[in-house]
Amino acid sequence: MKFLIIYLIMATNSSAAQWGQVDNILSDGLDARLFPGSSLYVGDLDNVIYEKSVGDSNSSRIYDIASLTKIVATTISIMILEEKGDISLSDKVKKYFPEFSSDEKDKVTLEDLMRHRAGLPSGASPLQNESLDLYLKRITSAPLNYTPKSKTVYSDLSFILLGRIVEIVSGKKLSEFSEEHIYVPLKMKNTSYGVSLNGQNQCAPTSPGYECVVHDPTANHFLPATLGNAGVFSSLEDLALFGRMILSKGELNGVRILSEETFSKMILAIGPRGLGWDFTSEYSLSPRGEVFPEGISFGHTGYTGTTIWLDPKSKTYYVFLSNRVYMGDERTKKLFSEFRKKLSTAIGKIIYSSY
Repeated sequence: MKFLIIYLIMATNSSAAQWGQVDNILSDGLDARLFPGSSLYVGDLDNVIYEKSVGDSNSSRIYDIASLTKIVATTISIMILEEKGDISLSDKVKKYFPEFSSDEKDKVTLEDLMRHRAGLPSGASPLQNESLDLYLKRITSAPLNYTPKSKTVYSDLSFILLGRIVEIVSGKKLSEFSEEHIYVPLKMKNTSYGVSLNGQNQCAPTSPGYECVVHDPTANHFLPATLGNAGVFSSLEDLALFGRMILSKGELNGVRILSEETFSKMILAIGPRGLGWDFTSEYSLSPRGEVFPEGISFGHTGYTGTTIWLDPKSKTYYVFLSNRVYMGDERTKKLFSEFRKKLSTAIGKIIYSSY
């Protein structure tokens, strides 16, 4: 995919001066040491509207996308298997994990995992020298934290279980399945679990010693296994392709990843979330900003400093990649959230000024 020059103005007559405000926000984030570098892409169904990199970044820079893994790998893989009839979203979790059994657990479904309403806590640290199989048995045997479906609690554990279900059903590693069914068909050449030797010189570090190695502590602990919550690396170019596929309801350049029916099922919000996707949870406030429509636009964020947000109403989307954790996790956390909201609001204002 060849990116056009930074200031390609689409038919909405968005002015270079307006996008200059976004330039300033990105530069301010760099000056405030919120990240060593970052890249932003704003697009519609056919074109790049705006593309900009600042600091130590460019459109081919490879980032640890953290929890974007949940949608770029796990959610799409589950929906592919569901469309093929290999699984059903109404399947009980205990079908795949016999230890997940009790009066409350027996009713929990794959859909509940995908909507973060399965009763599971947000996460669980691995024990020293604990294998992934023992870890899975431990978390599926543990009591639930709340009554399933009574509320939404964002959970890495839900997507760790979903990732393993992809492997149980397909007979392939999650990394292999997602590459075969998502990344290769979409020509996402720099997207994978881990980074090839050829790509290491383009990999943005997340902290000293974490160059091209997943930052998430649970996913890192279980390497070389691939988990459903984190571990995918990607670039702005690749995620722009992925975003266009989602905005086009599961199809890109004649390649269909999901049927329109499956796609519609995936983005049907019940409560704050669709299947995998965030609509109106507390985590949506920053990436949605003050302009993109609540309950219509959707997306996801990643802990390392990554975002994808899509708006079917204006038929636009944006991807933002950075490695903010490299500049100090706790120091940048709140400041980065404020930056993310300011950036998304500025993008939304420009898009909707000509909508």
